[in-house]
Amino acid sequence: MEHEIRPSDLLTYDQVARFFHVAKPTIMRWVAQGRIPSPNYYGVSARFSGEAVLKLKEEGISPAGTHSPAFSPRAQIGRMGPKAKAAKLKKRRARK
Repeated sequence: MEHEIRPSDLLTYDQVARFFHVAKPTIMRWVAQGRIPSPNYYGVSARFSGEAVLKLKEEGISPAGTHSPAFSPRAQIGRMGPKAKAAKLKKRRARK
C-alpha cells in the first residue's frame, strides 16, 4: 500500500522512507550521496518537500540506483546450484 502524499506536504525522514519502502538510514545515505534532494530544516526538524518526493516517483527515478534487486549479483547467486555458487564465490574472493 502506497502512502498518499500531496505536493504541499512537508515530510520527515520516516515518511519518505515509508513512501520508498526503505529504512530511514537508507534515506540519509541517499541524501548524502545526492540521489535525492536535501531536506529543509525548520529549527532542528528536517522536512522534505512533498512536491520533490512525488517528482522523483513520477519521473521513475529510483533512488536505489539503476539496477533491479532481481538482477543483483547476490540474487543471481541465489538462482544457481550449489556447485555453481561455490565456484562463483571462490572466483569473487580471488578478485579481492
